[in-house]
Amino acid sequence: MKKTIFFTAIMVTICIISSLVDARESTGEKIPGAILVQLKSEKNKIAAMTKAHDTKNLELVKKDAIKIKNAMINDFKDHITYCPVYFYMDTNVDKVKAGNLDGVLFTANNTLVPASANGLQDNKYIIVFYGYPITQSHKTKVVPDSVAAQPQTEAPNGKGLIINNPKMEQISYLYKFDYENWTVRSKQNRKYIALSKKFDMEYFPTAAQLDAKLYKNQHKIEIKHIYSITSALFEN
Repeated sequence: MKKTIFFTAIMVTICIISSLVDARESTGEKIPGAILVQLKSEKNKIAAMTKAHDTKNLELVKKDAIKIKNAMINDFKDHITYCPVYFYMDTNVDKVKAGNLDGVLFTANNTLVPASANGLQDNKYIIVFYGYPITQSHKTKVVPDSVAAQPQTEAPNGKGLIINNPKMEQISYLYKFDYENWTVRSKQNRKYIALSKKFDMEYFPTAAQLDAKLYKNQHKIEIKHIYSITSALFEN
């Protein structure tokens, strides 16, 4: 009798899982459902120069920060077609990490986005920002968002697009293009590129590369649990 109940429970579970998978396929649900793009305010540089009364460099940092912010917005607005894209400033990173998205996100047109917006439900989104990746083994699928948590054995080669799950744990990263390539330096790409002549501040196009990977692996991407997305997203 106990064996019969046990096997019946297993069959019911299998049927439920199968129905959920079929439902996802039939509704065309995409994973990730949205991309949250973190934009840099350069608040630390601004605070330091304000404290030092360095007016000249303060104005330069502010101008460079705006140019870099606009380049990243332009890139993701024009090159992500897979799912909705929302932006937020790094001054709100703690709220985003905690899942408090109301009054934080905005569109490329600077319109505020409610937490109920398309793609934000059930934490099925990814968070991206441009910068240096956390040192990690290529075999590691998800690592904590802390450099100290990982041995410094594989130094990153440079800045790129850092991809994180909703808990702000790094999933993987996409390195920037070869900037000496003439296609990157061409006029049609200038609106997607910004580089400070004095400070370690830059943005180079990465959105098209991410979009291509999303489409290529769209049938492999699954949510393993509420805060983790499988590495199928980043297969070559």
